[in-house]
Amino acid sequence: MANDKVTIWNQTIKLGRPPANGELLIGNAENFTLANITAGSGASVSNTAGGIQISATGSGGTLTSVAVSGGTTGLTTSGGPLTTSGTITIAGTLIVANGGTGLTTLTANNVILGAGTSTPTFVAPGTSGNVLTSNGTTWTSGAPANNWTRVWKTSDQSVTSSAVLVDDNELKFPVSANKTYSFVVSVAHFSGGSGSFFSFSGPTAPTSIVFGIDNVSGTNAYNNSGGNFNANFFVCFRISGVIVVGSTGGTVVFKFAQTSGNATSMTVYKGSWLEWAEVT
Repeated sequence: MANDKVTIWNQTIKLGRPPANGELLIGNAENFTLANITAGSGASVSNTAGGIQISATGSGGTLTSVAVSGGTTGLTTSGGPLTTSGTITIAGTLIVANGGTGLTTLTANNVILGAGTSTPTFVAPGTSGNVLTSNGTTWTSGAPANNWTRVWKTSDQSVTSSAVLVDDNELKFPVSANKTYSFVVSVAHFSGGSGSFFSFSGPTAPTSIVFGIDNVSGTNAYNNSGGNFNANFFVCFRISGVIVVGSTGGTVVFKFAQTSGNATSMTVYKGSWLEWAEVT
């Protein structure tokens, strides 16, 4: 037959018969024979005139068992192993070594400090106006060094106490142990007809407290008169001083009183102010 031979590069290959749809010349170690591609598992072959189509018929494998472990991360799992279907749930707290904190809660409004491989620590905001400061090793919350902080008296305050010092309800400031502070109080007041005393109270056993009124010699003890205005008049003045705090911190409070009993009240007026700065 005329179509039982194929010439390739001057070599004649006898086919022996016309090729069927999809048959290919396949070497058999001696020559070529005509044969179709055979479909394996999960596949099918469709032969057409001048074409071959291979299709997948399998539906995939079968899940036998899948398990998940949290390892050393601090996390735990539940719901496994899965054999056909289901959900694996992760719970627990991620430890520091795996990028977590090791904590289930973080203190509100605190700054987080790293602690190597240990659980982080925190710095609380502390007193209003504090700043985050390095001490060369870590961070602390404290008053700005050498920065003056001022509080204003927002309402008048009157007393009729005879030589009994009374705390001002607004003019006060916090001090820390083993620190030194400078302070100034600017007072607008009416002496009330009997004269007036001024002084301070504070944490127990300070190393020293010294203050004076407008360059007049002051005192070195709490609750002692720092000034004595005997006349019945309105007056504005300033008290300045230094306190070196001992081993106990606390609050320094401006105090005032009448020098003797009088029915007319002594008044410290709204707009008076106190300011302070940490020196060392």
